[in-house]
Amino acid sequence: MSTVFPDLHEPCPGGSLCSQVSLQSDEDPAGSAFSFEHYLLVEIPTPWDSDLLASRHVPPGFAEFVRDIQRTKLSFRPLGLVPDQDTPEGFVRLLYFRRPDGPFAHLEKYDYLVAPQEVTPLSRALLHGEDLSLWAARRVTDTPERELLVCTHGSVDVCCAKFGYPLYREMRDTWVPRLEGRLRVWRTSHFGGHRFAPTVIDLPYGRVWAHLTPAALPYLLRREGHPKALHRHQRGWAGTTGLGQIAERAALEAEGWAWLDYAREVIFEEIVGGDAADRHNPVSAANPPERARVRIEFTTPAGEAGAYVVELVFDRYDRTLHKSGATEYARANRYRVLALQRLNAEALLQEAL
Repeated sequence: MSTVFPDLHEPCPGGSLCSQVSLQSDEDPAGSAFSFEHYLLVEIPTPWDSDLLASRHVPPGFAEFVRDIQRTKLSFRPLGLVPDQDTPEGFVRLLYFRRPDGPFAHLEKYDYLVAPQEVTPLSRALLHGEDLSLWAARRVTDTPERELLVCTHGSVDVCCAKFGYPLYREMRDTWVPRLEGRLRVWRTSHFGGHRFAPTVIDLPYGRVWAHLTPAALPYLLRREGHPKALHRHQRGWAGTTGLGQIAERAALEAEGWAWLDYAREVIFEEIVGGDAADRHNPVSAANPPERARVRIEFTTPAGEAGAYVVELVFDRYDRTLHKSGATEYARANRYRVLALQRLNAEALLQEAL
């Protein structure tokens, strides 16, 4: 039986919430996450403009510095954090995460408490690779294992505030005390994908989540059950891009939660069809790739080497809404796993011969 594709030209009812449309369409969020090498998170008091850098409380010189960086080729994402009640008065929390060279499991984390006028000089030192010894006294070493970022930037899209804030409160009020200092939760500025609200970044793991609910939190925060329970909540791992994120989800579900601590690297062995510009980020492409073969090489904490080879094939597209209130539907492509093979160290050795 042939697949029936939804009509993208049918008008969307005015005032529709993009997150609700995404859920109603059963959109698969896999492959929609961003991928950057540097993440700079700075406490900035609200209110926030839709353009965070135009907000009134941005630290001195920070907006100009960020815009200068954005004109370069540096793979970089700045984010605002609503100041936490535990931040000492007169200080600003600055969190910096960077992707290590080569295969990795976790982003490298730097946690600082600085005066407002020090935010821009420290940001410059971090992103330009300058000597950080001058900032050693400002670095916080007793820092939580995980930082959860919940987008609540309602001036960008109402869904982030409407659905993001209640989830933030649930994590802040229930799960932060329950996990006894291992977790910190933040309200953050826009990082894309408001149609997946509540959408969350889990650092230092670099995973991005969609449509999270209180029922999903035990799986996410305590790794209870099996990761397959969060199949429809996964946007992707920031260590790769679209098709790689879809394949990496399949590997996580095959390997279990231990996968999150494996150093890994994604290699695109073959991508067939589609426009070249959209091959690695095909979720919204008008002409997406027909199929792909993705290889994910890994090393466990115990030193075991292996790989997953994942075959993906275009399945269908759903219709979604990229912004609340829009009147035109957008395309959301979906892929399915055609084959998945795990190669152990012996198989890798045979390949090399």
